[in-house]
Amino acid sequence: MKLLLAAALVLALVAGCDKPNVERVAEIERPQVRWDAQTQRYLSGDHPLELVAQWTFAGASHGLQAINADATPTPEGLRVVATGDDPGLRTAAGLNLRGEDADLVLVRLTRLAGAASWDGSLYYATDRQGESADRRAAPQPPSSPPIGVQTLLIYDMRQPSVGRPWRRSAIDQIRLDLDNEAGGAVLIHEIAIARR
Repeated sequence: MKLLLAAALVLALVAGCDKPNVERVAEIERPQVRWDAQTQRYLSGDHPLELVAQWTFAGASHGLQAINADATPTPEGLRVVATGDDPGLRTAAGLNLRGEDADLVLVRLTRLAGAASWDGSLYYATDRQGESADRRAAPQPPSSPPIGVQTLLIYDMRQPSVGRPWRRSAIDQIRLDLDNEAGGAVLIHEIAIARR
């Protein structure tokens, strides 16, 4: 009898492993955001997102610092050409943005030339702590942007890996990593921080 009960318990546990964790699935649900070129707005469904911060780059760099790259403002955006390994862009310090006030970082870009591999990570520093792997988000879509196609990278700052530190912090600056090596080039049309 004890053997039968033990076997039934094992079968019940194994059967439970096949069932999806509904809470976990909801937790990693991807935001449905798109750029509407006609209205020049970011939309979630049919509703416009509220922008908390925005860099449009039309003829100006807005104080963004290029890292291992050359950045040149153009009428279409900021042209960034990687000159070394781990190129990227960093905003000026002093954003003074409450993480709980905004949960999306949006980057509209066109990749002009690709290096051997793409990164796309977004790092952030707070008023108390600098950039680190603990304060990093991966973009959606995670794959490298196609050459010559305007792409919207979405960083969901509510994701479990970054959500709690972002929401509980005053964000001082953000850093966007691009290709992993020299040779890549992108045209960044806009970076926006938005509230859903």
